[in-house]
This record gives sequence, structure tokens and C-alpha cells, in this order.
Amino acid sequence: MPELYCAYFGRCYAAFIALPLAAQRAIDPDGAFDLIRGRVLAYVQGELIAGEMNVFDAALALIALGNLGADTATFAPALHCIVSHLGEGGRHGPFKAYEWNKMKTPTRILVGGPEVTSAFVLMGLALARRAVTNTSGTAPA
Repeated sequence: MPELYCAYFGRCYAAFIALPLAAQRAIDPDGAFDLIRGRVLAYVQGELIAGEMNVFDAALALIALGNLGADTATFAPALHCIVSHLGEGGRHGPFKAYEWNKMKTPTRILVGGPEVTSAFVLMGLALARRAVTNTSGTAPA
């Protein structure tokens, strides 16, 4: 499961749970969102943050974990990765650009540059902060 899609689903899930319960039931009467949430969390926690990851992957993990209401203790590996790589971009920014297409073909796509990596990191850190301080009040248990 691509890391980027985990973050995308997290954003979708956060929007879904912000809806009134009646709207949630109308959109998803069979509970598919919760099923997918469980699988995405299992992938992020069991695969993505359990192994070696780069800063972009760590940011995507935080975005997914924060939006999916994961236990904040699971944020530690991603946060550690981000903190330990701070400054790697040199004079171009706090972080370097990362490949986001990890397919078997030799295609390489950078995520727009160090500025974009930094933007994803900031989004992930903002979600982690919100989860840790529990200011949103909307994250699932």
C-alpha cells in the first residue's frame, strides 16, 4: 500500500468523521471506512514506521496516524526520523526532496523539491501536535 495513499485516506477519513452521524450512516452503511481505517493503521504501524523510513515517509505516516486517531505513542518513530534529519537540505531548506514513486520501474518523481517535503512535514507535525494536545476533540479513540 503506497504511503501517499495512506495519508490521502487519513485526510478523507478525517472529513468523513467530521460529518453528522446520520450523514456517515448514509454514505457508509456497511462500515467500509472503519474497515479501511483498520487496514491503513495496520500498514502504517506494522510496515511503514516499523522499518527504515525517510523524512517524506515519516511525514506521510504522521498525516495518516494523526487523521486516523492512532495512539500518540505510535508517532515516536516518525517524529524521531524527522528530528534526526532536520537540516539535511542544507541551504535549500530543512529537508531535501524525496522520491514518491517507489515502483519497480526506473521512474523517479520528486515531490516538487525540498519546499514540498517541508510542507508535508509541517502538516504531519501539526496533526501530531493536535493529537498529542487533543485540541481537536474529533479524533476517534
